[in-house]
Amino acid sequence: MESSAAIRLVAQYLSNELREAICQEFLEKILKSVNPAETELSITVLCDIVDLIPEDLKNGFYPEISRYCLQLLEHSGNENDLDIANEATTKWDNILKFSLKFDKISTDIIDFVVSQFYSYVRSNLILFKRPFVEKFLNELLLTKNDANDDPKQEITNFEILRLLKFLEWFFMANEKFSETYKNSKFDNLCYLFLALDDYQISNSSLKLLKWRSHLYNSKSDIWFVIFELMKSTKDDQISSGFVLWLRFFKFNSDLDLLKKDSYFQENLIKTFDYWLNLRNGLISMSHEHKKYSITLIQMSVKSLSSSFDIDIFKWDISKSEEYLESWRRFCTLYEILGIDTAMNQVEAATNDMISLLSLNSNIPVFFSLTILSVGFKASLESIRKFAMNLVFNLPKENLSMFKYDFKFLKDIFFPFALNASHFNCYKLMSGKYKCDFGDKLSTFVVNCVSSLNNNHEDISNFVSMILAVLVDHKLSFDPARIYLSDGLLKGLQLTHSKFFQNKDLENLHTLFDSWAEGDVFNTTLHTINLKLLLFTDCKTVSISTFLVSLSKFIQLNQVSGFEIFNNNQEFFIDYININYSFDSLLEFFKSNSRNLDVETFTVCLSLIIENSKVSISSLTPYLLSYDLVNELLVELPFSKLSFSDMILEPLVVSKYERLITKMITDEVEDQESGELKLNAQIYEKSSNLIDSKDLFNDDFWISVNLDNLFNNISEKISNSSDEDELNLNISKMYFLQKCVAKCLYNENFENSEYITFDNLFSLCSTAFKNQVRSHSDKHFYKNKDKFYAGCLSIISALITINPIGDDLTLQKKIFDISESLVTHSEFYCHSENVNLLSKIIEGLSVGKKFNESHANTIVEILNSIWEALISDRLILNQKSLHINFIKLLMNPNILKSSINDEDLADKLYYIANDIIDKSFGRKSLMPTLFKSISNYQVNYNESFEKTIWLSKLIVRGAFLQQINQHLFKLENIIAELYNENLNMTGVDLYEASYGEEEIAYRVYITAIVASIKSSDFAKAIWSYIIENDKELNFMIPKKRTDSNEQWRRLQLLTIMSISLSKLNDIDAVEFVDTIVIIKLFKEPSPLCRMYLEWMVAFCIYKIPDSKDRLFKRFELDIKNQQPVTLTIFERISYLIAQQLKSDDEAKFLEEFVIKTVIPSSTSNRALSRHFSVSLICSIYPEIKNKTLNVPKVLLDVIEEIYEFAAGSDAFGSYRND
Repeated sequence: MESSAAIRLVAQYLSNELREAICQEFLEKILKSVNPAETELSITVLCDIVDLIPEDLKNGFYPEISRYCLQLLEHSGNENDLDIANEATTKWDNILKFSLKFDKISTDIIDFVVSQFYSYVRSNLILFKRPFVEKFLNELLLTKNDANDDPKQEITNFEILRLLKFLEWFFMANEKFSETYKNSKFDNLCYLFLALDDYQISNSSLKLLKWRSHLYNSKSDIWFVIFELMKSTKDDQISSGFVLWLRFFKFNSDLDLLKKDSYFQENLIKTFDYWLNLRNGLISMSHEHKKYSITLIQMSVKSLSSSFDIDIFKWDISKSEEYLESWRRFCTLYEILGIDTAMNQVEAATNDMISLLSLNSNIPVFFSLTILSVGFKASLESIRKFAMNLVFNLPKENLSMFKYDFKFLKDIFFPFALNASHFNCYKLMSGKYKCDFGDKLSTFVVNCVSSLNNNHEDISNFVSMILAVLVDHKLSFDPARIYLSDGLLKGLQLTHSKFFQNKDLENLHTLFDSWAEGDVFNTTLHTINLKLLLFTDCKTVSISTFLVSLSKFIQLNQVSGFEIFNNNQEFFIDYININYSFDSLLEFFKSNSRNLDVETFTVCLSLIIENSKVSISSLTPYLLSYDLVNELLVELPFSKLSFSDMILEPLVVSKYERLITKMITDEVEDQESGELKLNAQIYEKSSNLIDSKDLFNDDFWISVNLDNLFNNISEKISNSSDEDELNLNISKMYFLQKCVAKCLYNENFENSEYITFDNLFSLCSTAFKNQVRSHSDKHFYKNKDKFYAGCLSIISALITINPIGDDLTLQKKIFDISESLVTHSEFYCHSENVNLLSKIIEGLSVGKKFNESHANTIVEILNSIWEALISDRLILNQKSLHINFIKLLMNPNILKSSINDEDLADKLYYIANDIIDKSFGRKSLMPTLFKSISNYQVNYNESFEKTIWLSKLIVRGAFLQQINQHLFKLENIIAELYNENLNMTGVDLYEASYGEEEIAYRVYITAIVASIKSSDFAKAIWSYIIENDKELNFMIPKKRTDSNEQWRRLQLLTIMSISLSKLNDIDAVEFVDTIVIIKLFKEPSPLCRMYLEWMVAFCIYKIPDSKDRLFKRFELDIKNQQPVTLTIFERISYLIAQQLKSDDEAKFLEEFVIKTVIPSSTSNRALSRHFSVSLICSIYPEIKNKTLNVPKVLLDVIEEIYEFAAGSDAFGSYRND
């Protein structure tokens, strides 16, 4: 650098010609040099000297220097950030030096970059956003390409990035140029790159635009760019939009000027999009966007110069200070909840937030709700729950604000509120369960409807939103959907108006097709869904659409659909009479009866008949002329609706007789007869029809012959390969098994040569042998299951009328077919198999032919069935099968057989114990199991006392702690909700679904243990608990402070306490001495110690001779004044004393008080002293109340201690008084 300065100094004294020559010499060195240091020195010298020559001579060097600079700008090297950094310190510095000397070089550089950018854009047009292309590129496309527009090689993303970084550096270094240079073509290309998906390029473009200050005005295209970027789904592009927005306010920091900018005021800040973008930024998941938005809002509200009121925002210039204060408070609250998320500050600001969330607030609803929105999107669960509770705690009158933005409820609030984790339950003192959150959710919906003040449009919109939420979450947590639907129903009931329109009915149809797990949830949910239909707006929905919707409910739910409709039919009769009129219903039916589907016809007919305004006979022609009359004839009894009078119409009866005769005879159909072919549905729905004694009494069934039907079924099932034909005959088998039950004692049936055991066995082995495996019906295996179930049902029926006790061969065949079908059975076949085995026991019990061999065979089959059931994890809707299975397993005949058969007992225990394990999360199993055992004990007590292995089940049952999840309890709560608000039958829903409540099984266990007669059985209970301590953890808990372990120990102690009195004296003393007292000294739980102390006291009271042996355990510790042992001893002694007769009690207490209590009252051990004094406070009233004969001196001493203790201020708080 020193040589450069010297050259410059010398050059000052040279002529222009010599200076020019020196410049040329150094320029040639620059162009030829490969040494960066030498090049840098030469450029420095050249730039110093070139200032000394005239302008015309200086311009002569410009072309070569410009070309050289452009060459420097062309990249050669690796594509990495280090390369760019190296260029910035070498080549870019050299370019800058020349550009500062030659103004046109800066322009040349920009032109070169623009050409490169443009070439890249043309080659990659598909990468750019269409609105940007249409806005900024159309003009460029019409421009003729420059020379540089056709590069020798493709321009890469890295090259574009390098050029952008150079320009950013160049504009920052050449500040004078950046302030004056204007080029719309260049700016437009920068805008294009902003919206590119390549983050590095778009970010570099954003940084480059920082130096284009002239762009940041109200009329600039920058606003188009900002609003388009805000539409992006990419966070980085939205951030770019916010940054440009902030720059606008930075370059226009004088707010007074902005207030005077009419274009900004009228065309920007008063527009819906302006405030919508700010609102969207506030509810963004991006922390960065939130901060940008809140800052922009603060700047924007300060820039407002006039009043305006649009959907999303309002401003009253006359109250500007008041409004500004409101917005300041809003921004503070937003920052607390949405940015800082400080829980202590959030809770302190609760009242301010509630006042903000009001229609009277100066903050528009669209913005005030953003505070809640960010709360729901917070990362902290505590913040999200706070936001939810804030919504619940809003005053009822404030809830109407949601009508301005139902999207908040639909997309943010309800999706979070329907989360299963919120629905916590607890037990009331009454023993019932309660779910506060569910009630809150339901009440919230009711209040929302109520707050809309019967505004029909607002409520309609709210209803549509709730239905949309339910549709979107139709697979969500069942209780959540029920509570939300319940709230909607209750809210609508308060309005006494109708709101459902055609679009709402479409959503309601979707809900009809939804499903909830378990009968309780499913019945409640669908009852609510059906009753919602009562709020159809008759002004916009025709009666035909309404009736089709009603039948849609039936179609999608079948048996349960008819049942629920039947229970609520009177509501629909009233609804039609009030809103459409009965005449319109009748007119619709008569005009369209032949075109209606079966379900709609059935529903319409039922509604008309129940109205009792027309004669049944006048409706008969419509039924008989119906195209699908056979399906309809079966549907009427299947529905269980009130069609008895219609069914008994003479012409209808005749039609029924022809139908049932055709079904029974199963003759080949004559194609020319015009008779309609019977389909599978007719046979499958025939059960109620067959059971109708009004149509088919016993006399009818006497003459029925089922042989032809059976033969046809057998032939088709064994030989057909057509899946449709097989399905039809499977349905016929279902019909046949129902008919067999009716014909059981028919002489023709008893003498049948076809419906026999052997033919049924043969049919089971040959069925489906020609079936072609196909994928046309993935559920065909279920139909096969129904067929085999039908075979087993008929075999069961045959057992009823054919004694099998002496036919060992037949017995073996029946057992073989039962066992062979287990492996490919599902619900129906398993159910009939269990029924068959029950029938076998029933049949063999006649004449006492049932033996241990039978029991073993049946239990082996039951074990196979159980393995199949648990492989499917005990499907909830197969509850009836599980219950019948348990009843069979605990059949008294099987239990009696296990008394002397240890292997059989082990098998039974294995299955029963597995049932107990699986009952952890299942209902009904435990009450059924222990009710069966209790019945066995009551009816066969002598045998029960010998069935010792049942003692293990009793212990296991007592030890079981069922699942404590809230879903397990919610069924009780939902059932109660149904019973209170929806039940039209008076039958308790929970009881109808599950039978007795789960607590019943503990009652049974307690009753069983309390009713034990033999010491051996009681001893077996004690022995099992002691010998299985590794599993039960009775003596040695895994964790001393675990509440669940304590609860289980308490259950064991309960049955031990009850069974203690059943033990003989020797066993009782032995167990108490070696188990109870040892456990007592180690037991950490005070509640458990109470049971143990009671057992010791009871043993001594019942067996006085045991006193010395048992109390000897305490002697050493009492002598050493061990406080814990002493207090245990004193409690036990007092318990014993209270049960003695007066004289014995007086004598016992005298010795006890003198030898133990009084000495301990003076102990230097605080626990011993305090407890002994407290005990005297109980002993003294005991003596006085019973007037026990205690020496006066001793009584005086006790009285003094009592009165001294009673004088204490804390008396009664910590002592027994």
